Amino acid sequence: MVSGRAPIGVGAYTRADQPSVQANDGYAAPPPDNPLPPGTKVPPPGPLERRIVAALVVIVVLVVALGVVAILAFAVPAQYPQHATLTLDSAQGWHQPFCVPYEDAFGTVTTNVSFTWSTGGPDSATLQVSFIVWPGGAPNPINQVVYNATAASGSGWYISPPANSYTEGWAYFAASGLSSPSISAVTVNITYDLPGHYLGGTPEVSGCGSWAP
Repeated sequence: MVSGRAPIGVGAYTRADQPSVQANDGYAAPPPDNPLPPGTKVPPPGPLERRIVAALVVIVVLVVALGVVAILAFAVPAQYPQHATLTLDSAQGWHQPFCVPYEDAFGTVTTNVSFTWSTGGPDSATLQVSFIVWPGGAPNPINQVVYNATAASGSGWYISPPANSYTEGWAYFAASGLSSPSISAVTVNITYDLPGHYLGGTPEVSGCGSWAP
């Protein structure tokens, strides 16, 4: 008869140490890393991933393009040359008004106007150029002579003032004092620049009003 409790487990019969058993605490060890073998090709993205990437690229390109266009259309200034010809004669009048727009959506504009003129021969004439403004509320316009010369040809310029002190403005070209009846006309070529933007073109301009000298 054996006293006491008999040993339990494998060691009871083999007299070997029993293996330790790790307690189950609910924690699962992460799976071991399994990197792809060298030279293995990475699988391509699926159709959905490709569509998402393509859409993002298109959006970025559109935003950049719109930003560049907006900068060129509204921020980058540019000058647009304008040209006009007046023929002063007995048929169309030896005195003719000419309007250079002075106001746009961004405010008033000061314009540098240059001109050349000729009688078409050696005979002389007198060309007088005035800038006529009509201040708001004034009963009559104000005439400011900006050029007066007697010759067979010539050139000149004037600066149209900003329209912050008047409501209407005109240039007025008048030929007189013809030295010979053979002078059939005095031709005036006018050039000036209108401010604008690189892609926006010339702004919508106004000025001069309905009255003319």
